[in-house]
Amino acid sequence: VGTSWGADDAIFAGSRDGLFRLSAVDGSRRRVSAVDSSKNAHGAFMPLVLPDGKHVLVWTRPQPGVERLEMIRIADGKVTALDGDALNPIGSVEGYLVFGRSDGTLGVAPFDPARTRSISDVIPVLEAPLTRRGGGAAASLSAAGDLVYVTATDFSRLRHLDSRGRDIGGRLDDRNFNHPRVSPDGSKIVVAEATISRTDLWVHDLVSGVAEPLSS
Repeated sequence: VGTSWGADDAIFAGSRDGLFRLSAVDGSRRRVSAVDSSKNAHGAFMPLVLPDGKHVLVWTRPQPGVERLEMIRIADGKVTALDGDALNPIGSVEGYLVFGRSDGTLGVAPFDPARTRSISDVIPVLEAPLTRRGGGAAASLSAAGDLVYVTATDFSRLRHLDSRGRDIGGRLDDRNFNHPRVSPDGSKIVVAEATISRTDLWVHDLVSGVAEPLSS
């Protein structure tokens, strides 16, 4: 559940079985890291590719009632657990990590992939975005540090806005979209579309307006 864009049109997708790398170009798929079922681990959700391009953060439940973040090295799938209460990772910018917390608030903590092993000491944040059960905090952080979040609804319409918040077209149909992620070059969006029976990933080209399904 959840996606994040990496380099070279790579999309990292979370699932109950682990973290996968999908190609937005040819749809190829490979597993980056598997869930250790022998330890009753429960999925790798809401991935976030870190600015170093070498690691992905995921939200996981290592045991009932415990929520935490794990850092996965893309090259070999090595997993490093981070201490501290945390739901989904939202963004990392200028040495800080923003993430959802089980009490419905946002957590902000200093973060360095090479050194940080605990995010327990959080900086207080007043904003409290909508937190979906199983979906974490409905928020996103830009590379410039701008925070966007949902406060009132569990359904969404995707709209293409410029940096001043003006609608510049590219509006997608009203459906049950979740977790949109814009590609690094701003030309595409990968988004989950939920139906009664399943959730599929779609890649929308904002230039051509073409949408194509992406296996997950």
